[in-house]
Amino acid sequence: MIKKFKGYRRLGYVVVFLTLVVIGLPALLVRGCSWESKEPIGEEKGELQVKLQVSKGQVVSIPLEQYITGVVAAEMPAAFHQEALKAQAVAARTYTMLRLTRESQDEKHAGAHLCADPGHCQAWIDATEMRKRWGWHFRANHKKIAGAVKDTKGQVLTYSDELIDPVYHASCGGRGTEDAKEVWGHDPLFLSPHSWHDRQDRSVRHYTLALVLWYLSLLR
Repeated sequence: MIKKFKGYRRLGYVVVFLTLVVIGLPALLVRGCSWESKEPIGEEKGELQVKLQVSKGQVVSIPLEQYITGVVAAEMPAAFHQEALKAQAVAARTYTMLRLTRESQDEKHAGAHLCADPGHCQAWIDATEMRKRWGWHFRANHKKIAGAVKDTKGQVLTYSDELIDPVYHASCGGRGTEDAKEVWGHDPLFLSPHSWHDRQDRSVRHYTLALVLWYLSLLR
């Protein structure tokens, strides 16, 4: 009986050993070959960081290309043509790079290169705000804009090998704009107004007084 018991005990050791090999070894291998990235998604090592004042007293540091994606998303509708989004990305990147290279920072956003106030610098929104604005279209719109930013990565506007100040506006009303000299007192050679007209410009609307009065009557 004692010999038989010892035999069962040895068999038990073998079973336990095999169980540890079958279950434990794969677990160790999976743990050792984890696909989880320790680097932040979408950030490249050594990428320039933009110090952005998102609100008064709150400054965050954002990778350059990630910041540009947020600017394009805030400044231009995602429904615009891909080439328009690319042009916006290049303008926004140039605007940003010029301010990154300046030694002094604006008093309005001390401690930051830029602010998220479109009336002073460039508009900018984060992924949370994008989800609120786009809803179910978030993934498609973000992919489209991020693609425009990626396709133009590293591209900036220069004149005589110097970064220009690519100021831009939302709508020109069918014409370019006034001469820069009328606003800033100097007239850059690369910047001049040109008249144009797009009859299909959806940002322009014409209303008659009768139509306006009819709309107002509906609100009573």
